[in-house]
Amino acid sequence: MLTHDFVRAGFVGLVLAGSIFTAQPTLAAAEAWTVDASHSTSLFKVRHFFTPVTGRFTDFAGTLNYDADAPENSTVEIVVQATSIDTDNEDRDKHLRTDDFFNVEAYPTLTFKSTKVAKGDKAGQFKVTGDLTIRDVTKPVTLDVEVLGFGPDAWGGSRGGFIASGVINRLEYGVKWNKALDTGGAMLGDEVTIDFGVEVMKKKS
Repeated sequence: MLTHDFVRAGFVGLVLAGSIFTAQPTLAAAEAWTVDASHSTSLFKVRHFFTPVTGRFTDFAGTLNYDADAPENSTVEIVVQATSIDTDNEDRDKHLRTDDFFNVEAYPTLTFKSTKVAKGDKAGQFKVTGDLTIRDVTKPVTLDVEVLGFGPDAWGGSRGGFIASGVINRLEYGVKWNKALDTGGAMLGDEVTIDFGVEVMKKKS
């Protein structure tokens, strides 16, 4: 069975609208933005035998408080509904919702809350560190974030976009199911790669 160890957030995020952290002269300080999940993606990849297999979470929400004058003071929070996991395989998704993986009945959400924002190596790039919680286990994780831009939308509001990526070890969050192979090794990899494309929006005042 092609089963998995997938996260968060963004999670993570998801995981994870924690990236609109570049100084933009057209934006006011301490503005509140909302993640537009219908125009965002929360992808993850994990090794199955030899090949990385991709999945996603389809139900997530988030808020960003962005300080243009001091981006390092910006904050983000993301909540992902664990039951929304989707790997294009119904049997596998059912297994992922059990206690072998996410146990969605006991732990219905995955969350990310930023704790630090630091500039990256290039303009428009940032390191966003936060607390990622899966199965009630909270661990720090740092995401590489690239800001794609900000601008007006077609309805009198404003929008921004970014991509965020990172790697976590599923075992640290209690997602430990695996199957040993007769030839040695295991069916699933321990590392999960997170790739998010997130759009945020701010309605016209």
